[in-house]
Amino acid sequence: MNRTPARTVRLNIGAMLLDGMPRTAEEIRSALTGLYPGERHLCAESVELHLQALRAVGIVALADPDDAEARHGLTYVLSADGKTRVQRNLE
Repeated sequence: MNRTPARTVRLNIGAMLLDGMPRTAEEIRSALTGLYPGERHLCAESVELHLQALRAVGIVALADPDDAEARHGLTYVLSADGKTRVQRNLE
Protein backbone atom coordinates (compact mmCIF):
# COMPACT_ATOMS: atom_id res chain seq x y z
CA MET A 1 0.00 0.00 0.00
CA ASN A 2 1.33 3.44 -0.95
CA ARG A 3 1.86 5.94 1.83
CA THR A 4 0.60 9.46 1.17
CA PRO A 5 3.23 12.20 1.57
CA ALA A 6 2.72 14.46 4.59
CA ARG A 7 2.95 17.62 2.45
CA THR A 8 0.47 18.84 -0.12
CA VAL A 9 1.34 18.78 -3.81
CA ARG A 10 1.58 22.57 -3.86
CA LEU A 11 3.95 22.64 -0.90
CA ASN A 12 6.09 19.99 -2.57
CA ILE A 13 6.16 22.12 -5.73
CA GLY A 14 7.27 25.12 -3.67
CA ALA A 15 9.93 23.06 -1.89
CA MET A 16 11.25 21.91 -5.24
CA LEU A 17 11.56 25.52 -6.46
CA LEU A 18 13.47 26.67 -3.35
CA ASP A 19 16.80 26.18 -5.10
CA GLY A 20 15.99 29.07 -7.47
CA MET A 21 16.24 27.01 -10.65
CA PRO A 22 13.45 27.72 -13.16
CA ARG A 23 11.43 24.61 -13.98
CA THR A 24 8.68 23.65 -16.39
CA ALA A 25 5.51 21.83 -15.37
CA GLU A 26 6.86 18.68 -17.01
CA GLU A 27 10.12 18.82 -15.03
CA ILE A 28 8.16 19.27 -11.80
CA ARG A 29 5.79 16.42 -12.70
CA SER A 30 8.73 14.15 -13.38
CA ALA A 31 10.28 14.94 -9.99
CA LEU A 32 6.97 14.52 -8.15
CA THR A 33 6.37 11.05 -9.55
CA GLY A 34 8.78 9.62 -6.99
CA LEU A 35 6.78 11.19 -4.15
CA TYR A 36 3.43 10.02 -5.51
CA PRO A 37 4.07 6.58 -7.05
CA GLY A 38 1.11 5.21 -8.94
CA GLU A 39 -0.81 8.50 -8.86
CA ARG A 40 -2.60 8.66 -12.20
CA HIS A 41 -3.83 12.23 -11.74
CA LEU A 42 -0.30 13.61 -11.59
CA CYS A 43 0.27 14.82 -15.15
CA ALA A 44 1.86 17.93 -16.68
CA GLU A 45 -1.57 19.52 -17.11
CA SER A 46 -2.51 19.13 -13.44
CA VAL A 47 0.91 20.42 -12.33
CA GLU A 48 0.41 23.40 -14.65
CA LEU A 49 -2.93 24.11 -12.93
CA HIS A 50 -1.22 24.00 -9.52
CA LEU A 51 1.48 26.37 -10.80
CA GLN A 52 -1.14 28.77 -12.16
CA ALA A 53 -2.93 28.75 -8.78
CA LEU A 54 0.35 29.43 -6.97
CA ARG A 55 1.09 32.21 -9.46
CA ALA A 56 -2.34 33.78 -8.86
CA VAL A 57 -1.55 34.22 -5.15
CA GLY A 58 2.00 35.42 -5.75
CA ILE A 59 3.95 32.38 -4.59
CA VAL A 60 5.48 31.57 -7.97
CA ALA A 61 6.25 33.77 -10.96
CA LEU A 62 7.18 33.18 -14.55
CA ALA A 63 10.93 33.00 -15.03
CA ASP A 64 12.52 35.89 -16.88
CA PRO A 65 12.34 35.00 -20.59
CA ASP A 66 15.80 36.55 -21.07
CA ASP A 67 17.26 34.32 -18.34
CA ALA A 68 19.83 31.90 -19.77
CA GLU A 69 18.42 29.20 -17.47
CA ALA A 70 14.90 29.56 -18.91
CA ARG A 71 14.03 26.91 -21.46
CA HIS A 72 11.30 26.56 -24.06
CA GLY A 73 7.79 26.79 -22.69
CA LEU A 74 6.69 28.37 -19.44
CA THR A 75 9.21 28.11 -16.65
CA TYR A 76 8.44 29.02 -13.07
CA VAL A 77 10.44 30.27 -10.09
CA LEU A 78 9.51 31.16 -6.52
CA SER A 79 8.83 34.81 -5.81
CA ALA A 80 10.60 36.41 -2.82
CA ASP A 81 7.36 36.24 -0.82
CA GLY A 82 6.78 32.68 -2.03
CA LYS A 83 10.20 31.61 -0.78
CA THR A 84 9.42 33.00 2.68
CA ARG A 85 6.00 31.35 2.76
CA VAL A 86 7.28 27.96 1.59
CA GLN A 87 10.15 27.96 4.10
CA ARG A 88 7.74 28.90 6.91
CA ASN A 89 5.41 26.01 5.99
CA LEU A 90 8.24 23.50 5.77
CA GLU A 91 9.28 24.12 9.40
